Amino acid sequence: HILHPPRFFIIKDSFLLYYAENEKRSFETNRYFNIHPKGVIPLGGCVVDPKEDQGMPFAMVINHEDFTG
Repeated sequence: HILHPPRFFIIKDSFLLYYAENEKRSFETNRYFNIHPKGVIPLGGCVVDPKEDQGMPFAMVINHEDFTG
């Protein structure tokens, strides 16, 4: 089991961008985010739905017709 540091996610223009948690403060204060994320996941062709579980208010489900399992 690998523990990953917290991440801050933004969905923009069909991409899921993720940053270190400390970027969240910059975004909330200045509405500005670093143009160099830690990672980018393309969401083209995906359906993204909110899945608000108890204790996880910002959870989401990402589906694509090619996903299996």
